[in-house]
Amino acid sequence: MKPPSAFFISFLGCAVCAIAVSRAFAQGPLMPPAAPAASMKTLDQIEPRTLIPDLPFSIEMPGSYYLGTNLFGESGKEGIIISSHDVTVDLNGFSLTGVAGSLHGISVEGSRDSIVIRNGTVRGWGQYGINASLAKSSHASGLRLIDNGLGETSTAGLFLGSGLIENCIAEGNGGSGLRAGTASSVRNCIARNNGTWGIHAQTGSSVLSCQSISNEDDGIVLTSSGSILHCSSVLNNNDGIEVGNDSYVFGNTCRDNGDNGTGAGIHVTSPDNRIDSNNVIANETGILVVSSGSLIVRNSSRGNGGGASNYVVHASSSLGEVVNVFFSGPFTNSNPWANFSY
Repeated sequence: MKPPSAFFISFLGCAVCAIAVSRAFAQGPLMPPAAPAASMKTLDQIEPRTLIPDLPFSIEMPGSYYLGTNLFGESGKEGIIISSHDVTVDLNGFSLTGVAGSLHGISVEGSRDSIVIRNGTVRGWGQYGINASLAKSSHASGLRLIDNGLGETSTAGLFLGSGLIENCIAEGNGGSGLRAGTASSVRNCIARNNGTWGIHAQTGSSVLSCQSISNEDDGIVLTSSGSILHCSSVLNNNDGIEVGNDSYVFGNTCRDNGDNGTGAGIHVTSPDNRIDSNNVIANETGILVVSSGSLIVRNSSRGNGGGASNYVVHASSSLGEVVNVFFSGPFTNSNPWANFSY
């Protein structure tokens, strides 16, 4: 066999080199790519709120603020001071606790609107737990107002100028438990063992599905032109419910009020109300109406003033027929507006 010619060897070497070069280029660029861009969110993106780290703390700009732990006040100082519109304070399940000589737990300075305070405990402040008496169009929810303003009957656990108070508990405060200004709504709240009123709502307000228990004065007070619906007011030293003029009091239960000897289950102090479908039991007086022009229908009353004071109504108000049912067994009644004593 003849050995390969020089030309063939040269040709074969060029072909091998060409294949090697082709394979090298097919592997892509040899330079590494640039570093990957950051894919994680910043802390501000994850939690776009401002932490309240300690007290006292001033809020001077709109925004959302929150607690990350329990905080304690100082003597002679307020806890959180809000001096801006459009502020949300989320206690985040934690507590603001005052000390002897402290002032308000949370104070809203001036006439501010769109203030939201929620979800935590405000306890043991020397004055108001939360003083937002000039705040408008605001919202308080999920709060426990405990032992604020002890010995100070002019204070409150919470005072909101106007707006919505819901799902709050006010207990053991020196003054009233919950106070709501004009055209407010209070719903699903409990006021217990407070130094004056349990719940006090001003003109044009509504109180719905609340409980007021063992307060030193009235259980629930409505100034005028509003409604108290489906509430329970029990064991208060004065009236269970006290209402001014032009209001609707419907579907409430008032029991064992008037421990001071003068209170009523429902006390109507001014004209032109409708008192309808309430149940009043074992109060000093059942339903007491001292002014003209009210309508009292479909209520039931038992054992008030020992049974002698179930209905005490002004002569110029309209009291539906009172049906006395002091016996067991069936009875008939054809008057759909009748009140009952039983």
